[in-house]
Amino acid sequence: MAFAFALATALAACLALGGCGRPEPKARPEETRGEFADERADETRGERADELGSAAPPPHGQGRGRRPAPAKAAPAPRPSAPRERFWELAELPKVTPLRVIELPTRLDVPRFEVAGPVLIDDAARGDSADLAVVASSQLGFAAVDWRRGKVAWTRATGAHVAPPLVLPDGDLVLLSDCALPPDTDEPVLGCARVVTAAGADRSDGAIVGSAALAAAMRDPGPQRTWSLPDHRVAWQRGATALTLDLASGRARQGADAPAPLTVRHRDLELDITLDEDGQLRAHRRGGARALQWQAPGRFAAILGVIPGLAHETPMLRVVRPSIVRSVGTTAAGTSFDILDVDALTASGSQAAVPAPGIQLLASATGARNAAALVVRLDRSLRRDYVIAYTGGARVAWVYPLPDALRSDAVGVAVEKDAVLVFHDGDTLTVLPPIE
Repeated sequence: MAFAFALATALAACLALGGCGRPEPKARPEETRGEFADERADETRGERADELGSAAPPPHGQGRGRRPAPAKAAPAPRPSAPRERFWELAELPKVTPLRVIELPTRLDVPRFEVAGPVLIDDAARGDSADLAVVASSQLGFAAVDWRRGKVAWTRATGAHVAPPLVLPDGDLVLLSDCALPPDTDEPVLGCARVVTAAGADRSDGAIVGSAALAAAMRDPGPQRTWSLPDHRVAWQRGATALTLDLASGRARQGADAPAPLTVRHRDLELDITLDEDGQLRAHRRGGARALQWQAPGRFAAILGVIPGLAHETPMLRVVRPSIVRSVGTTAAGTSFDILDVDALTASGSQAAVPAPGIQLLASATGARNAAALVVRLDRSLRRDYVIAYTGGARVAWVYPLPDALRSDAVGVAVEKDAVLVFHDGDTLTVLPPIE
């Protein structure tokens, strides 16, 4: 009875309080902290998603159970216009050739060397420097009438040829391997031919010397020739140089250095030299040949001497390679500076717009200090060009050489009526004069 009474009493109290259902569940933490808790939770989820490299889930109460919308793909970049092949020269004046002369060559013969052009006067016809002599292993020696676009005369050679050399009297010396084996029992170093500008032979014969010298002259290195006194010439092949007596055809090892460039100012005479390491030096002429100065840095070529007025010291116009550092929108690279250097003190200053490029292939100077350079722009071996400077150091024009893989030497010569470029072993291009 007592238990029944207690149960009835508890039930009555429960009904009086509004019912006896299940107890209310405890509120979740995020529901009790309000809207600021929702914002903080969304931020936390976003930060966590960033750390994991994935997209964050949608905010609380928004889009639950839905797939996120796919991200829009970035628009494809517009294709850029192709850059000009010689974009570095875009702001310089261009020229077109006056004439392009293709020379006949033997394709069944390897092309070991290429040399020229060397300008000669044909006094017999009354013309002035209208013949350019070029050479290659596939061509031999050829005198080209560049004004008319014809070959005036040729001479056959062996596999290797040296640069043609003009003697003080106007004749040419042509040195090469012999086209036919000479009839001699002595060691043969090559063959020498002396030719007039008109193409008449004055002499033709073998060059003989010691067996040791003959072996040394097989060096496959670059070749040079220069004139010496007493009807002698020097021939350098690689590291070996010889002196050839043109009258006897005999050669001996060793040769005097080429004649230096001489500069005179009042009672002072200086010999200017540029060695194979690019060192530019001036020595006092005569006596002990005391060193006057040595210019700092390395140089690529001497273009000529600017004499100046009577009270002014002469200046040397030289080419010096330099490195262009990146400044602003100007990209880093290399170029060749044209400098005017005081012949007495070696102090110098920039004289002209630099020529961009990595290698000076050739240079030549004409009348009134007009000069032409052949420059390689990069290592592709396909982007070479000619740049012409007036005597006042102004860029007259530039001419890009044809697009070809160019491993052969390139030669250039400056005449008053044209600039001649021998390239690719078989082409003589005639460019406008430098004005």
